[in-house]
Amino acid sequence: MLFRSTRLYGNTTLIVDTTAVDFTAADRSKLEAINSDWTDGGRLDLLIDAIIARIGPITGSGDNTLLGFFKAALNKAAATPTDIGGTFAPSTDSVEAIRDRGDAAWTTATGFSTLDAAGVRTALGLGSANLDTQLDALLNLLEADMFVDTTTTPWTLCIRQKGTATNLLVKSLKTVAGANITDADTAVGQEIHVP
Repeated sequence: MLFRSTRLYGNTTLIVDTTAVDFTAADRSKLEAINSDWTDGGRLDLLIDAIIARIGPITGSGDNTLLGFFKAALNKAAATPTDIGGTFAPSTDSVEAIRDRGDAAWTTATGFSTLDAAGVRTALGLGSANLDTQLDALLNLLEADMFVDTTTTPWTLCIRQKGTATNLLVKSLKTVAGANITDADTAVGQEIHVP
């Protein structure tokens, strides 16, 4: 047994029976009516006209095409579309022209530091050109073991590279008054100063 299905296309006055065995010339003409409703001056043309009205008129010949507008906006050698109006000129206002002016200005600009890499290192108090070495040293310091060595006189504060016997920093411990700390008695109740 065949089931009939009826679907609405377009508007309610155009009902098309989509059952294949019953598809008639009348149904075909209804589909053609829907097609012409959307094309050839129909709804699709109205939508396109509305879009063009929103973005402004483009005459559609020569440089007055969407491609011509993009070329003018991006390429300094492009022709100026006549539909643009105003004072726009690709030779000075396009992205390429603006970039070229910027490149020229940056190479001759003044009013900023002209230090080279060595000058920057000197200004920052960095003695070496090898930033990796300096960062490794900083990392070692941050991960280091810190302890007070009580086998020395005076006692010393030691910062040792983690997992090694390499001391990164060794400083004698003194009281604020400048006396050497040599035992727990001189450290108790004292502010410790590491010169």
